[in-house]
Amino acid sequence: LVKKITSWSNKLRTTLALSSTKGEYKVLYEAAKNITYICRLYQELGLS
Repeated sequence: LVKKITSWSNKLRTTLALSSTKGEYKVLYEAAKNITYICRLYQELGLS
């Protein structure tokens, strides 16, 4: 029984880690989009 619980626990941790990593990539992607938008806006306004 202990082996099964340990195995399940390890699978859960792996799933959470992958989910967390995926969330971090989404945040980085959104940040990059915002930075790109701001850079283009500055260029259009002649501020860069």
